[in-house]
Amino acid sequence: MAIIYFASFIKAKFADLHDDDAYSTLKALEKCGSVDKACGTGLTTTLLSNLGKKQVSAWIKENLTNQDEVRKVVTAFSSWNESSRITVLTSLLTQKATETSQAVITSIIDSLFYVKTRAGEFASIQISDNNEKILRQLVVAVQGEETVSKAEKSIGKSKLRKKSLLILWYVTRLWYRIAADSTDAEAYDADSSEILAIAKNESDSNNSLVFVDLLLSILSREQKFHRTPVAFAFVHAIPTLKSEDLCHIVETAAMSEAELAGNDDEDVEDEEGMPFDESEIPTRAGNDDDEDSDSDDDEEEEEDDDEGNEAVDQELLDKLNAALGDAAPRESSSDIEMDDLDEAEMQKMDERLSAAFKAVAPKAAKDKKRSAKNVEALKMKIADLLLIAISSKDLSESDKIKIIVPLLKWAKVDAKTHDKVAQKALGLVNIVVRMKFSDVSEKDALKLLRQVLEEAQTSTNLLIIDAVARCVTFVLKISARDGKSMSAGVRTEFQKLFENYLQNVEGKVPSNFVIQPIADLPLLFVDQLGMLLDAGFDEENRIFKRTEILGAVAMIFSKQVLQQATIKSAAIKKIGKCSSSYFQKVLDTDKSELKPRLFGTVLHLVHKVATCVADDEKHVEALRESLETIIKKMSEGETVLQLKKINPVCLHIVGKSIVGALTSIKKSLEMDN
Repeated sequence: MAIIYFASFIKAKFADLHDDDAYSTLKALEKCGSVDKACGTGLTTTLLSNLGKKQVSAWIKENLTNQDEVRKVVTAFSSWNESSRITVLTSLLTQKATETSQAVITSIIDSLFYVKTRAGEFASIQISDNNEKILRQLVVAVQGEETVSKAEKSIGKSKLRKKSLLILWYVTRLWYRIAADSTDAEAYDADSSEILAIAKNESDSNNSLVFVDLLLSILSREQKFHRTPVAFAFVHAIPTLKSEDLCHIVETAAMSEAELAGNDDEDVEDEEGMPFDESEIPTRAGNDDDEDSDSDDDEEEEEDDDEGNEAVDQELLDKLNAALGDAAPRESSSDIEMDDLDEAEMQKMDERLSAAFKAVAPKAAKDKKRSAKNVEALKMKIADLLLIAISSKDLSESDKIKIIVPLLKWAKVDAKTHDKVAQKALGLVNIVVRMKFSDVSEKDALKLLRQVLEEAQTSTNLLIIDAVARCVTFVLKISARDGKSMSAGVRTEFQKLFENYLQNVEGKVPSNFVIQPIADLPLLFVDQLGMLLDAGFDEENRIFKRTEILGAVAMIFSKQVLQQATIKSAAIKKIGKCSSSYFQKVLDTDKSELKPRLFGTVLHLVHKVATCVADDEKHVEALRESLETIIKKMSEGETVLQLKKINPVCLHIVGKSIVGALTSIKKSLEMDN
């Protein structure tokens, strides 16, 4: 501990050293070995950050082949001036690519971008003019001025996505130069060519999709340093993208593991199960040469098969041969009939075969697990890209709305195999529906409502059901231009949904589809009180649904709602009469058949209504006229004793005991007077 404190003290002193002083001290420390590891603090990186251009140039020449020292460039880079940065990066780029140099340079490229996003509010990924200049100078250093100028001229002719394509071209050229793997280098080279082709063919109808596919292709690779440049290109291209392009991204994310991993063979049936294709039948021209040609082709195919067989995993063959023992095929022997083996030998061979396959299985399982992990990582990266899109102010409201249903479909696809991915997709839906929209047509709102309800019909996943409920609430909210009443079309559609909820016994319309909108937007349902009360007190409806509906009605009666809306006298009278009738039946029937939650909910409704309208003499009179007699009967000792068993339920729902709630109602309605 004392060493750490001492090292921190020395580090603070070193921070005051610059240029030659910092360089000479740094050289002295390097002779002492791994000082940073011993002290646990970055003494050398502190000094490295304070070097001037001359000292930086000298240091990089001395340490260019020292991978441990080169890694320190990432920390010191931001402290150097522009010329020092270019000197170091150019030196690294001129060396043979290694994994260390690749990691260092890609980290530095990442640091040139400024990323600032807030989910659902804004998304900004920028690169300053100076940093763009640095990028260009680096590309010129490795590609030459002529090549760079030619590419800039080609990209400069495009009217769309110019910034996105230019920066991405710079970056892919640098990635190509520093790629430690030749396959990666070839891919980056192809990416650069594709960027130029996109710029050239801007007028093509599918140009946007080609651009999006390029970004997804780069993003699909394992390297983490791809994300920021791809995100930059994407965010600056958002104004040029259509909803179809965004939906294409979602559809890509919703692909199966086999499709995303490129394992197309998994979807191919065996030869007997494949459909017969007449186009594959060879045509005969009545010529023997054709037959000879076919024969030759067959021989070539057989040779190809033999060559393919040689590629079989030798490790697997060795284990199988060992397991088969005497039954294993020999080059110099004739075929051995399995009947020649006795039962004991057959049993041993079965055991050895089982062991051989089990020994090989972990490798296949490991590869499959790795593939699944990579696919999940790609899906998560695509979700992050979509988060940028929906958070961007450059994406129109209509485009954000059009992406909701594809996101729900994606969540349904991955709900079983990639739970985290499904939650991420639903998270994007939730972000969209929490946004404020001001310019959505009733037509678009109705279309969205019908589509999300259709998606819910084929899912029992609770998270998806909850997301659909929020979408229903969202549609109602955006249809209410004044914030107080839904549009006529949306109101009619919701009433149909409400009727289906009441009539549907199988539960295909979950309760939160109708209850959550009322709870979240009570002001919009003030003019729907008649419909809700009729359903809540209708004994033909199921007890559970009646309880849920009346509980939602109680939420409408709050001071906040009543300050913005006027409750009609007819609704107050209906509450009084229906509640009185319900309480009377409670008194007249066997208390053992009483439904505690329904009773507590009705009591809660009356209590809330009485409290909210206490200052309105007209409403108080209407309630008192209907409820006074029954409330007094229920307050009698014998009745209270009979209802004692359900008191805990009422306490939970109302927040008061039965006696306490009745006392409060009598006080609000001035019954004691």
